Amino acid sequence: MNAALILFFHNCQEPHYNSKTDTLTRGFQVELDQNWCGKFEVDLDSLPKSAIISNPNIKLLFYNIYKESKLSDDTSNLTIDALLLQIFQTMHGVENSLFSSKPRWVKKIDEILRDNFDQPLTLQELSVVN
Repeated sequence: MNAALILFFHNCQEPHYNSKTDTLTRGFQVELDQNWCGKFEVDLDSLPKSAIISNPNIKLLFYNIYKESKLSDDTSNLTIDALLLQIFQTMHGVENSLFSSKPRWVKKIDEILRDNFDQPLTLQELSVVN
């Protein structure tokens, strides 16, 4: 995976660190305090503990935060707040849609794969799952 395309999310309530890589890496970190979360009614418990963000819409929002932080004009703080709220709304929506709209057959195949992780399975065997 191209390191330039990786976006990590760590909930502030969880201990976390990123391991060193052999290549040069750059990071952009956004930290929110409890006052900010309370002001905007952001429920940290509803967010994942840690995740690799692959949603391109969320990545673009973080890029826009980075860009806005470099502009640093009279409206930057307001713009960054709005972008963060969009990120949390999108993350919450993606998480909920993933769990609520999975077809039954996806859950069944997941169960079969987990139960038979040590056995080779073919696509033909999995395709008969109802």
